[in-house]
Amino acid sequence: MLPRIDKKSAFALYAISGGIPQYLSYFSKATSIKEAIVDNFLQKDGRLFEEPNNLIKQELRDPANYNSVIAAVAPGHSRLNEIATATKIKATS
Repeated sequence: MLPRIDKKSAFALYAISGGIPQYLSYFSKATSIKEAIVDNFLQKDGRLFEEPNNLIKQELRDPANYNSVIAAVAPGHSRLNEIATATKIKATS
């Protein structure tokens, strides 16, 4: 399925995609793991660029709170109090 990529990189892409065949098919033209990730996840026109947001919207009742938590964790907030302060969400929530 990933003919142009070495086995180690193919394994990494399998892990990144969760083994989902549709996602793996998007990587089939890539010649490296970096190319596959950049083209599919990091480019605004990439097929998987919006996928995290789409999955969050499908799975959660209030995606705004979860997106706020993700945005707080991304720059390094790791303690509950830090995340609560950054998101303005009660720590008990």
